[in-house]
Amino acid sequence: MGGRASLIMVIGFAIIFGIINLNLARLSNTSVSSMVGYNESSTSRTVANAGANVGMAMLADNFFRPHGVLLDQNFATGPFAKSGFTISWDSIATDPLKPYLMLKSISRCTTFTKQGGQFYVIRDTVEVRFDCTRSKSFSTLGWMSNNEGNVFFIEGDSLWGNIHSNSNIHINGKAVFMGKVTTSGGFDPKISTKKKPTDNKAIFNGGWEEGVQERPFPNDLSDVIAIARNTTYSTLEPSHTNSRATNIWVELDPGTLAEQNGKAMIYTVAPCTTVVNWVDKWGHSHSDTYIEPGRGVKIDEMPLDSTTNQSIYTTENVYVSGTLDGRFSIAAGKDVIITNDIRYEREPNPKLPLYDPVNQTTTDMLGLIARNNVRIADNLANNANDLFLDAAVFALTGSFEADNYNGRDVEGKIRLIGSIAQNERGAIGNFSGDELNNGYLKAYRYDTRLDNPDKEKANPQSTQPPGFPGFSSPGPLKVISWWESTREPFDFQKFE
Repeated sequence: MGGRASLIMVIGFAIIFGIINLNLARLSNTSVSSMVGYNESSTSRTVANAGANVGMAMLADNFFRPHGVLLDQNFATGPFAKSGFTISWDSIATDPLKPYLMLKSISRCTTFTKQGGQFYVIRDTVEVRFDCTRSKSFSTLGWMSNNEGNVFFIEGDSLWGNIHSNSNIHINGKAVFMGKVTTSGGFDPKISTKKKPTDNKAIFNGGWEEGVQERPFPNDLSDVIAIARNTTYSTLEPSHTNSRATNIWVELDPGTLAEQNGKAMIYTVAPCTTVVNWVDKWGHSHSDTYIEPGRGVKIDEMPLDSTTNQSIYTTENVYVSGTLDGRFSIAAGKDVIITNDIRYEREPNPKLPLYDPVNQTTTDMLGLIARNNVRIADNLANNANDLFLDAAVFALTGSFEADNYNGRDVEGKIRLIGSIAQNERGAIGNFSGDELNNGYLKAYRYDTRLDNPDKEKANPQSTQPPGFPGFSSPGPLKVISWWESTREPFDFQKFE
């Protein structure tokens, strides 16, 4: 009896230990499978991320790569053996006004198990999305034109800031450019060299480049109109009984010497015609009629300060002069006409560094924005003297130009502190050879506050006039999203 009981106990323990051993073996196999699966999953995910980083390095080297597959890479040895990735570069068809570009990396990792007789391949995906437009104000350029026409820079002209034209740039003589000069076309004539001298003897202190990408002009003035105090000055009387649009006169009043107490006095224009008779250099007589604007009825008085974005817009012409204390933009559905000096109460000093106290404490900023032209009137009070102009100028479909530029007397220089962007290159003077016969020379100094590289440390409120138009150019400003696919770790036990 005792021997039989002992035998039963031995058999029982054997069965129990057998079951335990079987479970331990099964657990061991499961652990090995899980570790192998986790390793394969980690490898797949790592390879996908490696592909994304390789793709970003390729784009950093050359952003303008053709869309499609950038690279297809396989690894035969090393830690990524039997794996690889495919990197593609494509646009995302979403809102056409807000296009995006996407870099996609898809990994492939061949496992040690089979499905349907074939080694199973696992994949992971990384998608990196870029904002493919870089929006900048036109005021970031010291001078810009869409089309140069047949207007020349000549000896005696000097310009600061970055210069750009979407067409050819014409130069005669030794014009001086302090910033970099770029053109989507070329230089006419070619830049003079010792081997091939030409009439283009310009001095490019900041360098030059031809064939660069265009800066496209907008289609309207919606940016400044959207924030305008009145979307249109459509009244002639304070009673607002007249509904037809009118020309207006804006006189900028700086107030006292204290900051933030300037104002804009807005009047209707009481026109007075002036006939100017003149003879051109060929002896031909001309008779031109000009509007000599005078103050009409006062229709508004706008307080200005250094922190508030103020702007006005009329569907007609705006005549403007005075001294500005504050931030202000003046926009016209037709022309903006400069009738006298326009200056800031506290002018910046472009000769000093951006962080100099003089420039840090200067917050005055003006935008002169026209659908057609920004013009210098022919009947200025200070004819035969320099014209002082502190402003960022923008002409959507027209030019920055001087009325009667080829008939008026030689009048010195336009001393600009600001920037100019125009659709069509306008003329401000007439020359023969290296001599100015009529109008003005250029002394355009760029207001460096308009292209502040560190807006948080210096004048964050003064980097561009309110509502000033801008352009978008291709190029990733920043990564807007980084997405990685997620899934359960690969389980070998589900396969052959």
